[in-house]
Amino acid sequence: MTLKPVDTGSDTQTKIEIRLPEKKKIRFVDLKENIAEGQRIESFRLLNGSDCIYRGYTVGHRKLCWVNAETDCLTLFVTAARDTVDMREIAVYGE
Repeated sequence: MTLKPVDTGSDTQTKIEIRLPEKKKIRFVDLKENIAEGQRIESFRLLNGSDCIYRGYTVGHRKLCWVNAETDCLTLFVTAARDTVDMREIAVYGE
């Protein structure tokens, strides 16, 4: 799995592409924010292409996002944050 930040021109709106080596069924995405200097993410979406497959709010220490998708690329789109987004870990689990 590779993570590729996408330049949005904003510190509080961030996109991160999550690329898998091959297409697979994804059941959930595990997001972890670096909270050493506080929780920052206020809202986010997980996208499969242009389709929103999960909407969430805070991430904090850990957020499990239950999804049902078959893909080799997801996008984490942070739509609002209190400061620069600082992800500690992103993991994808499936079949």
